[in-house]
Amino acid sequence: MKYPMLIASILASTLSIESARADCYGMLDSDHEDVKKSSEKLLAGNYEDFVGVINNIISAPKDNFDAVVEPFLRYFPEGFDKCRILARKNYSESMSSYLFEFSKSGSIVYLYEVALNGAGGFDSGVIQVQVTTNFNEIFDYFD
Repeated sequence: MKYPMLIASILASTLSIESARADCYGMLDSDHEDVKKSSEKLLAGNYEDFVGVINNIISAPKDNFDAVVEPFLRYFPEGFDKCRILARKNYSESMSSYLFEFSKSGSIVYLYEVALNGAGGFDSGVIQVQVTTNFNEIFDYFD
């Protein structure tokens, strides 16, 4: 089942999402380089490249590619109309989390990312990713 999703993601990655770029409030304002890069890939419709960025120091997205991109492919095969950052929380100088919202025609997908900045010689990158259509499922992380 992975190959149909991969083919669909490659097709989706060739689509232009210019309308989404103008409406993506705060998506590229992150001070974390990997979060900014992953947002750029999503805005360009490059779902496979998005997984490549968030796979910097964790293996779950690569191992579970379909689960990460499936909501985007299901609801936004031709791109999304709007996106924005809903919340950002700094836990320390080293760790922050981000909650993003993507929408089109009444469909909404939420993306939650936790990122480390590499302070003290440690690895930098996205360490957790959740993608869902259920806001309550994601918002629980911010309690």
